[in-house]
Amino acid sequence: MRCSCQDGGHLAVCYEQRPYAPQSAYGPSKTANSMFAAEAARRWAGDGITVNAVMPGVVRTN
Repeated sequence: MRCSCQDGGHLAVCYEQRPYAPQSAYGPSKTANSMFAAEAARRWAGDGITVNAVMPGVVRTN
């Protein structure tokens, strides 16, 4: 399957066409997580479902 860097206005991560670089992938992956959480919260708010997106580097967990 061939992909393009722009697919219908959405960013497509295509590492078939360029080398994988963790530093470059980190930002877009965090943006995608935040966008997913915002959309999930919007869609499921009426069902009483709470959606949270957190940054693991700042949140203290046990």
